[in-house]
Amino acid sequence: MKNVINAIKYSRINNIPTFGNCGGFQHMVIEFAKNVCGIENADHEEINPDGPDLLIKKLACSLKGEQENLKIIHKTSCLYKVLSQEELLGKYSCRYGLNEKYIPLLEEKGMTFTSISQDGNYRSFEVNLHPFFVGTLFQPALTSVEEQPNPIITEFIKKSVGV
Repeated sequence: MKNVINAIKYSRINNIPTFGNCGGFQHMVIEFAKNVCGIENADHEEINPDGPDLLIKKLACSLKGEQENLKIIHKTSCLYKVLSQEELLGKYSCRYGLNEKYIPLLEEKGMTFTSISQDGNYRSFEVNLHPFFVGTLFQPALTSVEEQPNPIITEFIKKSVGV
């Protein structure tokens, strides 16, 4: 976990395009909480169930193998610009998600939540002032086919190679 957090921090600080989904989303939130919000003990319930600051907690209902319609809530977001639509289908393979108790602090420090489920849970974020630091709890690869990759993945590749 420490090495993953260090790699994410390096990419965030150095404006390197970063895209994480499912577990990547979770680790990006923990890194941001630790290094930007100052929550030293930011942790993941799956790894440390007794941690004092569980930014990532077990979901009330597992999303493993599930899908749901999501609404993009920020039209200035990279997510909206890439998809050019207000709704998307999110497919999942996870049982852990964002602890909503920390949302106000994350937002105050520059994290923007960009999509929301019909039951009011955030499913993606971006970090303000970064060229491409995007996390999605859903997995865009699950809605990709070889002939038509998910536009989020394509945009990440373009940003990574400087196109």
